[in-house]
Amino acid sequence: MANLKSDSPTSRRIVRAFLDFLSSVEPAPGVDLEGLEVARECLQEAFKLDSFPGDDQTKPDLLVDIFSSFGTNTLQNNNADLGHGSISRVDDPNSSLTQNCVKDNLSKTSKSSAGDARSEAHTSGAFKDELFGQFFAALEKIHFFRTIPDGTDDSVGVEKATRLFHNALIEMERAGCQEYNTRNLAETLKSQGNRAMQSKLYSDAIQLYNCAIALCEDSAIYYCNRAAAYTQIHKYTEAVSDCLKSIDIDPNYSKAYSRLGLAYFAQGNYSDAIDKGFKRALQLDPNNEAVKENIRMAEQRIRGTQQAAHDRSASSSSQSDSDHHNQSAGGPRSHGAPPPFASMPFNTTGLPADFTNMFMNLATNAYPQGQHTQNRQGNDDNVNGFDDPGIQIGGNINLNFGEQMPEDLTGALRSVMQMFSGAAPHGNAHDSAKKKRGLPVDVGVEPGYAIRNRRFTYTVQTAWEGITTLTELFEQSCKKYQEKCFLGTRKLISREVEVADDGRSFEKLHLGEYEWLTYGRTFEAVCNFASGLARLGHNKEERVAIFADTREEWLIALQGCFRRNVTVVTIYASLGEEALCHSLNETEVTTVICGKKELVKLVEISGQLDTVKRIICMDDEIPSVEQSSAWNITLFADVERLGRENPIDADLPLPADVAVIMYTSGSTGLPKGVMMTHANVLATVSAVMTIVPGLGSNDVYMAYLPLAHILELAAENVIAAVGSSIGYGSPLTLTDTSSKIKKGTKGDTTMLSPTLMTAVPAILDRVRDGVLKKVNSKGGLSKKLFDLAYSRRLSAVNGSWLGAWGLERLLWNLLVFKKVQAILGGRVRFVLSGGAPLSGDTQRFINICLGVPIGQGYGLTETCAGGTFSEFDDTSVGRVGAPLPCSFVKLINWSEGGYLVNDSPMPRGEIVIGGPNVTLGYFKNEEKTNELYKVDERGVRWFYTGDIGRFHPDGCLEIIDRKKDIVKLQHGEYVSLGKVEAALSVCPYVDNIMLHADPFYSYCVAVVVPSQSTLEEWALKQGVCFTDFADLCEKGETIKEVHASLVKVGKKARLEKFEIPAKIKLLSNQWTPETGLVTAALKIKRDVIKKAFSEDLSRLYAS
Repeated sequence: MANLKSDSPTSRRIVRAFLDFLSSVEPAPGVDLEGLEVARECLQEAFKLDSFPGDDQTKPDLLVDIFSSFGTNTLQNNNADLGHGSISRVDDPNSSLTQNCVKDNLSKTSKSSAGDARSEAHTSGAFKDELFGQFFAALEKIHFFRTIPDGTDDSVGVEKATRLFHNALIEMERAGCQEYNTRNLAETLKSQGNRAMQSKLYSDAIQLYNCAIALCEDSAIYYCNRAAAYTQIHKYTEAVSDCLKSIDIDPNYSKAYSRLGLAYFAQGNYSDAIDKGFKRALQLDPNNEAVKENIRMAEQRIRGTQQAAHDRSASSSSQSDSDHHNQSAGGPRSHGAPPPFASMPFNTTGLPADFTNMFMNLATNAYPQGQHTQNRQGNDDNVNGFDDPGIQIGGNINLNFGEQMPEDLTGALRSVMQMFSGAAPHGNAHDSAKKKRGLPVDVGVEPGYAIRNRRFTYTVQTAWEGITTLTELFEQSCKKYQEKCFLGTRKLISREVEVADDGRSFEKLHLGEYEWLTYGRTFEAVCNFASGLARLGHNKEERVAIFADTREEWLIALQGCFRRNVTVVTIYASLGEEALCHSLNETEVTTVICGKKELVKLVEISGQLDTVKRIICMDDEIPSVEQSSAWNITLFADVERLGRENPIDADLPLPADVAVIMYTSGSTGLPKGVMMTHANVLATVSAVMTIVPGLGSNDVYMAYLPLAHILELAAENVIAAVGSSIGYGSPLTLTDTSSKIKKGTKGDTTMLSPTLMTAVPAILDRVRDGVLKKVNSKGGLSKKLFDLAYSRRLSAVNGSWLGAWGLERLLWNLLVFKKVQAILGGRVRFVLSGGAPLSGDTQRFINICLGVPIGQGYGLTETCAGGTFSEFDDTSVGRVGAPLPCSFVKLINWSEGGYLVNDSPMPRGEIVIGGPNVTLGYFKNEEKTNELYKVDERGVRWFYTGDIGRFHPDGCLEIIDRKKDIVKLQHGEYVSLGKVEAALSVCPYVDNIMLHADPFYSYCVAVVVPSQSTLEEWALKQGVCFTDFADLCEKGETIKEVHASLVKVGKKARLEKFEIPAKIKLLSNQWTPETGLVTAALKIKRDVIKKAFSEDLSRLYAS
């Protein structure tokens, strides 16, 4: 048995390395990710990692390095610089000194002595004095206070109880409580417990429920809620006891029976789960789909257990006794125990016995017994923690930490240890597709086939009690996490210009460390900016436009405008002159907030702007430009200073007020302004909260996509809601090899080490192409090793027993994929892709190489990005997931295109999205609004997307076409241009491609922007002479090579012959948002490209 002492620097070093290791590997499908997070927190607490500042002055050791150093007895002192990085700064979100400085609402009041607190209570009135005494008497009954040997009072317990009472009392006063009695005090404590549950502070929640129960022992709800908290920390016996007590108080309380079934299920007692729990719950609540699903899962477990027992019996003659005893009793997907620790690919002979034994226990005793998962439903009594079976838990871990092992850790680490298992996962791509993720639903609007999220029978509008606007949500987070690092920006050290051999000049940036604003400081800046904006003379009836790249001032300005109930017009920084004038004039903007680069653009078109009066420049200096006489130009910092010196009370918005007029990226014609209310955006933010696993204040988000795009705007609001940190960057400085990064300077992801990222497919395609190019250039053993690792992991992801599992996966991660993961900082655990279809090849490649799930979402500006979202355990590719909890998704017939909802084997049709996330419509464009928006007889608002999709049997959506992108060829064949472009975009020679189909011909053609580096490398190998890249693109052998590669990729993607372009034109100039040929989200502007290259397209058909 391992005996690691929490005060030992060596032990802490091991645990820190172990925690870092957990962040670097991909948990097996089915792992309880919430359990993992609890395990991490418990380890940090058990070893007091945050109590030893010296421990954090270096980055954690690699686990493999510790193995090696133990083997040679050269383990260095814990405080030594091991060369893994520089000393952590206190304001770095990756530092444990700041990760644990979150201040929860439960402890907002400062600590004071028990005497002071009692004095305050007694001076607040006789009724509060009496309530104070009743509260302490109730706590005495439940033995809240410790017995001190010398007979003195438990000062710690008294202080804690006093603080709990005062927090509750303050909340009662703020709520306007009329009667200060034990019942109202208990209700307040229960509400605080519910919020602690939402924040996953389960021990705090239990303590608060204990206090509520002590005051009112006859509340079935209090016991039921505490049972939910016990279940979360794997105290299933206590959960069962509480559920039975709840039922004893109220025999008709269906939720108590449901939670009783969950507790029995987690214990592996599936029969009692059904008979004593779920069936009784269903009798009381016959329409509860979640309970029906729980019964089905429990019945499946019973059948699986019986089958497993039969299989073991039938094969016992060919198995050893040890093999037999290592079988799991966990159900139909149970597997044998993992191999012993000695099979790890490291030398274990020199390891101390304690360390070896610890890992042997971890590896050999962690096999499954039960399962559960979380299903959030939002009402007060179920504390947003309603559970259903689904994610594996169980096992037995034999550890001794030198003290009493935290009880939270016992259950949670069971899931951790699956990573040391040699067994296959409890589900693969095929199995995950069979899991029901969406369910049919009867909704309004025209006939069709509709699906809802399986976990919610209704559409979610808010995930936070009492929060109805983005302003309220932002303020709540800033006060709750006020000392936590929030917004980070890298210090600009210098700008330099490098001149290439061909005479072209390029700007290179030398960037330093991230510098951080806390949540508290950010809120001050927001309030100051709001006041300053009003002092400048901007009225709430006027509109503000933000015209800038993504940066911290962007978010501060947005929230500042919200606090004055000012509608914000968002405009892409890359927008062309015509679209820019159109957006500003149509919305009659009077104030524009921008950077100095954008200010130059505005000055150039100042004569065409009708209503602009003032400019607020985000940069520290205003460029030397000839100012329009009608404009007042002010620095952003000066606006903040003006507001700080002359504060004005906030004028907060209502849920139905328009928060943003967001101009679409304009892939066809001039952009349209979409009117989004606070309630619209909040619905999407709330829905995403239920999807991303383990989202919390320890996460760090890499922000680099345009905030003028709804994907980034929604993402940053989600991140702020949970107290995570946001580090700002740019697509041009993202990695160490990005085009604007000076040689020797680290990229944004390397400096930030984010855990969460959003990306558009074009970015992920570039990551994939860059990795493959580097692998291919190395060749030899390196390429063979990469190919082997990739194929082994691909087999595993596809569910094959012959794939790389357990320790082999660890080996490949350390030897091969760790280098790929380092490109994005080495800590990314979840990637959200949106904005355009992601190719299956790229999705699988990123998933394997980064070792993280990719959530592919589908939504539009008109639906506030809310539509569908693939869940973290869905390993399939090419699909965009089930409906988000804020949305209903319906398919309706499109007879002209041949897509019908009664098609076999899957319903197909035009995608229509309904729910509280659907926006009001287009600004000053009633005709288009009436064409694409409808309100049904139930009051639900629907948007007609124009996209064509089909529903898989599990309720997940796949986008298969777009009405506007479908062309009928001369002989009647239909070509989906977008689908073909997505398939061909994985060709290594392709940076961008647009397919063109003329209805008067029987084949397609394409214009292609090739990858310059890849094509030039090919030319050098083949001995093709060229003067420059444009010359290379014109050569016949070059065109032939690229076309042959496209044909090969097309055949592999099973495209029809008529879908693969018969002829191509290579273009030497890149398509960027600045050229106007692609949007800010890098989607092609088909009509613009067709017009720009009309002569080339005509020649392709004429030749």
